Amino acid sequence: MDKTAKMELIKRVNETAEVMQGLVDVLLENFPELLDEEMSTTEKEEKSSIVEESPEEISALLVKHNMPLEAAREFSAQVIESGYSKEVIEKAINAGFTNDELALVVSSQLPVEDCLEWKSKGFEALDEEFKLWYASFDAVEEALEWKSAGFKPDSAVEWLIAANTVAEAQQWKSKEFDPVETSNWRAAEISDVDAALAWKQAGVSPAEAKVFTNQGIKPEDVKSGE
Repeated sequence: MDKTAKMELIKRVNETAEVMQGLVDVLLENFPELLDEEMSTTEKEEKSSIVEESPEEISALLVKHNMPLEAAREFSAQVIESGYSKEVIEKAINAGFTNDELALVVSSQLPVEDCLEWKSKGFEALDEEFKLWYASFDAVEEALEWKSAGFKPDSAVEWLIAANTVAEAQQWKSKEFDPVETSNWRAAEISDVDAALAWKQAGVSPAEAKVFTNQGIKPEDVKSGE
């Protein structure tokens, strides 16, 4: 290819690149609108698939599950509105969910598969307390460990942050420390509960105890009084 032909080829390539860039600019400028249209289409399809669920079939399923007729009618409408399928509700019923548990799951829009797992692993009653456990812990095993140790969902989360493990939380709690106090002592690098208790009984704060410890001062070295 001679020099003239190469120059002509380069010119055409550049012209083609400019045209392609122009097309890209047009697409980028209009992409949000196109995306919105695509999302709208998808949403319509999803809503359409939900509407196709028969409220009568769901009502019949619930009536067979000993739910009163009027309650079944009302609940079936809620099931469809929330996007649950008849098959999912039937699976929950076959797994032993009570009417109250079904109502809780649907009204809270909880994933049925997760609820099935938690119920099968030890959470016998899917109630308001279960909702708190589910919202607070990712793993059912961890939630059960705290629950079995006698903690409520809200305090379990506080102690998890303060002490990391159930065993350590129990140690600090047994010495009448609360989660906030525990966090403060551990932040001051006083992680031994008995040492923290000794400093506390000496009237020393966590911040002071950290400095005193670094200076070789012990709790028994601290004199009480003015």
